[in-house]
Amino acid sequence: MSIKLCVLGICGSGKTTISNSLVKHLEVKCYDVGSILRDRASKDEHIKSIHQVGGLVNSDRVLGIFDEALSEDRWLLSGSPRRPEEADYILSHKDWIKDPGYLIYLKLDPETAKRRLLDRGRQDDSISIIDKRLEEHISITKKSVEKFQEAGRVITIDAAQSQNEVYLNILRELKAKKYI
Repeated sequence: MSIKLCVLGICGSGKTTISNSLVKHLEVKCYDVGSILRDRASKDEHIKSIHQVGGLVNSDRVLGIFDEALSEDRWLLSGSPRRPEEADYILSHKDWIKDPGYLIYLKLDPETAKRRLLDRGRQDDSISIIDKRLEEHISITKKSVEKFQEAGRVITIDAAQSQNEVYLNILRELKAKKYI
C-alpha cells in the first residue's frame, strides 16, 4: 500500500519528532528536508548564508529532494512543502495525482512555538532568527497549506498537545480517512 505524507507546521510545532514516530510506525522513508538542507549548508555557502539569517532556501534546491521522494511508494516529507510553488509541484506531480497522500498540518500558536524553540537550544534558534521564521511561516508557508486544503488533502492537528496525543490524533485521522 502506498503512503505519501507531508508534515508541515510552524517552527517548534514538533515536525521532526512526529515525523520520526510516523516513519517507524508506518514503515516509510523519511525525507527531513530541514536536516538535509542543514547538512548541505556545511558544503554550500549559499544555503549556509540563508540558514544563518533564518531564511527559506530557494525552491530549486528543494525540488530535487521532492523528486527523490515522489519516485518512492512510501514516503514522508518532514518540513515541506514550505513555498506555494513547492506545493504546486507536489500536487501536480504524476505520481501524486495517480495516488494522492495528505499534508499533516501541525497547528501551533507563535508564542508556544517561540518558547519551545528557545528551550531546545539549537544554534540557529536565536530570537531574531525565530522571529523571521515565524514571519515567513505566516506569510509564505500558510499559502502552501491552503493549496493542499483546496485539494482536500489536509489533516490539521493541534500541536499544543503532548507529542503522544499529536501522534495518536494523526493516526486516528489517517485511519478515519481509510488511508492506513
